[in-house]
Amino acid sequence: MIIRDYIKRACLPGTLLALLLAVSQCQTVEMEQTLLTIIKDIEVKDNQVKIYANRPLQSQAFILTEPLRLIIDIQNADLAANVAKKGEGSGELIKSWSLDQQTITMGTEEETKETVAARLTIALAKNATYQVASETFGLGLKLEEVKKTEEESRPEKMEIPKELYPQIQKLSVSPAGQPTGQAVMPITPGDEKEARQMLNEIAGQTPAGERLPAASLLQNLTYKSQPGTFEAILTGDGEFKNYKLLSLDLPLRIAIDLYGVKSRLGKTVYQVNKDRVRQIRVGSHPNKTRFVIELTGKTIKDARVVSIQKKMVIRIVF
Repeated sequence: MIIRDYIKRACLPGTLLALLLAVSQCQTVEMEQTLLTIIKDIEVKDNQVKIYANRPLQSQAFILTEPLRLIIDIQNADLAANVAKKGEGSGELIKSWSLDQQTITMGTEEETKETVAARLTIALAKNATYQVASETFGLGLKLEEVKKTEEESRPEKMEIPKELYPQIQKLSVSPAGQPTGQAVMPITPGDEKEARQMLNEIAGQTPAGERLPAASLLQNLTYKSQPGTFEAILTGDGEFKNYKLLSLDLPLRIAIDLYGVKSRLGKTVYQVNKDRVRQIRVGSHPNKTRFVIELTGKTIKDARVVSIQKKMVIRIVF
């Protein structure tokens, strides 16, 4: 009896220590997952922007046209209660700026999750290049005007570069915001620049120049919803060479027909229920797979499809 009690007393501290360590590790992981970067202040002066936070900021930046603007997305970041949300520009390049918080829903076949992000939108007065750097105080941005050369100012025929093959398709939308059901071509130079950015986001680098065999299988789907924009990214076993973008009514749906492609996705219906997107449906037909994004409301601002090698991105702007 005495020996048994001694063993219990000897083992108890080790057991408690292991239990406490396990609980501590769980709390640490939970804190790391929920810990947000807090943006405390923003300073705009002489074509430069400084964002002050409690730690260095990691960001993604890109320029959009019509209207000309620079977008900086900062993931896992929240805004302090007293931080300025908008302001006038400074220097010759910045017309105005706005800072807002966004909730981004990202999904795969298995699960969806929400992340908090901050978006800085800078309205540009002129075409500019930018340098964004993570700093100890948060983030620093420098803008420089793009000087046009005499050769660049000559009117030349715009050709779609190789990294945008096989094609860009854009829906025709009426001035009232109602899709006509037909894709329009050719695209404008502004459309091409925006398409380049879409491809950079899914490719990560300039793709190889060689053509790939045509895709026969749709293998994966991911999507991302943020205020004003919805994107779905499809992955196949080859290049999506033959597809068609269209719209359907009652309710409003944006659809893509992938000819000669069969779906190998685990689902046929994805319930999104985020902002304007109700659900995604994948239908199998004898000679094609139809990918459908069902929306609420009757109008949109833009819808387009860009394909690069094994990936395709569908973007809808509300």
